[in-house]
Amino acid sequence: MAEKITDEIADEVLRGATAFQQLHWLASGRIDSIGLTASHRAAIERENPRLNAYVALDEGAFKAAVESAARRKEGRGIGRLDGLPVAIKDNLDVAGLATRAGLPGRRGHIAARDAAAVARLRCAGAVVLGKTALDEGALGTTSANPHGASVQNPLRPAIPQAVRRAGPPWQLRRVSPRLRSEPTRSARCAFRPAIAASMA
Repeated sequence: MAEKITDEIADEVLRGATAFQQLHWLASGRIDSIGLTASHRAAIERENPRLNAYVALDEGAFKAAVESAARRKEGRGIGRLDGLPVAIKDNLDVAGLATRAGLPGRRGHIAARDAAAVARLRCAGAVVLGKTALDEGALGTTSANPHGASVQNPLRPAIPQAVRRAGPPWQLRRVSPRLRSEPTRSARCAFRPAIAASMA
């Protein structure tokens, strides 16, 4: 049963919440996947030119979000992640998108089907936002790539971005004053939505 809560969740709070919190809000009916996906996509469009986190967006994301919202409204969610936006590192296949793996010669390699990890995420109801940048051949730790723009650290632009934190929407969330004053905490941030596949 949906919670009877009328207070809207601020966009910064919504994107800054953990995956667990977002899933709770989705399950309770306080938010839906359409609004959550739109919030992430708006942040990507606004911040990605500066951060270079995403290399491709999945145009099927909104369709998947609409389908998830309809399922939840009818009480027939298909999995624990139903409606949760996720990002996929660019060394995993996502059907219809190029799998570059940070290499210039693979830009035309369009995946015919999802990698097993991505397929499992979709089967659990996750909404694939797109693919995120990584080092050349996925062989590195900073996401600095000579074949394209390197991923920028959202808290300290002059400091290289660690590979496990490069790209996903935690970069696009609200940066709290505490994180601004304690940059080392960025490596210990709570698990954020849209990084599940990048940890595979």
